[in-house]
Amino acid sequence: MPVRQSLKVGRITVEIYPWQHPTGRDYWRWDFTDPDTSKRRQLTASTPEKLKEKIAKQLHGGEVVDVLAPVVKARLARILKADPTLRLLEEFMEWKTRQHPDVTLHAVVAEFLAIKEANRGASERNIRSLRGDLGSLKAHFHEAKGIGAVTVKDLEEWLAKSAHLSAKRRRNLRGAAVTLFRWARKRDYLPDKTTAAEKLERPKVVRKVPPTYTVGEMRKLLDACPPEYRSWLVLSGFHGLRYSELFPPYGSEKSPLAGEDINLDRGLIIVRAETAKMDERRVIKLHDNAAAWLSPLPSGRLTPTRPPNKKLKHEDALTTRLGELVGGWKPNGLRNSFISFRAALVGLAQTSMEAGNSEAEARKSYNDAKSREEAEEWFALLNP
Repeated sequence: MPVRQSLKVGRITVEIYPWQHPTGRDYWRWDFTDPDTSKRRQLTASTPEKLKEKIAKQLHGGEVVDVLAPVVKARLARILKADPTLRLLEEFMEWKTRQHPDVTLHAVVAEFLAIKEANRGASERNIRSLRGDLGSLKAHFHEAKGIGAVTVKDLEEWLAKSAHLSAKRRRNLRGAAVTLFRWARKRDYLPDKTTAAEKLERPKVVRKVPPTYTVGEMRKLLDACPPEYRSWLVLSGFHGLRYSELFPPYGSEKSPLAGEDINLDRGLIIVRAETAKMDERRVIKLHDNAAAWLSPLPSGRLTPTRPPNKKLKHEDALTTRLGELVGGWKPNGLRNSFISFRAALVGLAQTSMEAGNSEAEARKSYNDAKSREEAEEWFALLNP
């Protein structure tokens, strides 16, 4: 009788062997496990050629397995040994499908912004920024595009449309996309691995020296500012209070710094959590020169009053007139000046705590590396 032999069916090699029917007739047989019943089955034919045809029909295209790498085929063999019916594998695939449904990018953005809005606390600024940046992202993709189908190349094409913007602006756009995709991963809308947004090349930003005021310029501003608006300059220039903490944007739920937050007797400024940008309360020791400027003011004037400006359509644009005295307003100049001068006296760590930001951010964005002599002169500016 012929011996067992290997039979090539498409790209798969199977083992067949001769078999004799109880009637005495000779056949060729192939044994396999039925994936539907988990039972052993056999295919038989009178010749290897006829058996080959039956095996090909049974495989239903399974010959692609043969093109896999040896290590993959070894893993598949282990799976088949542990789960011949592949039912556990099917359950796993169903679970993965439930875990990572094909949700559209548009739907994820809408859900993300809705949840951020519901949990934003008192600050509107971050939500407004995310809404604008992610609106740009949505506009680039078709409504039916699944977030799981978005590739790095897709996102690169989206960012390429903003090539005319500054590197810092493009970095912020990338940051918004990273925030969205990480959130989608936590919601199981994406696999638990590095997202396409995180693989995007980060635009390189060259940090410029932050603009600050000189001691002479600050003296001009203080001398020319009417007393009813002076606390704004004092608190920003000598304590680094943000403009948004003194005068929250219209529509914001933030509470502005009030006169009762400034305790002249105890020499303290209490920046409440509902006032602070980072929603964390901070207690600041009132500097002697700041106290000297604030003490003569009536208690009602300790609450900073928004200075009139053209943007608010005031005829008496105080900010315009003051800016002309120092060659124009410098972006964030008062806060930059405080952090730069204060750091020269007590270091960035202490200064960052007083200013309400991280030391790393203070070093990158605010510090102009003033000398100790300059700093002492800044904080010696007294009310004449």
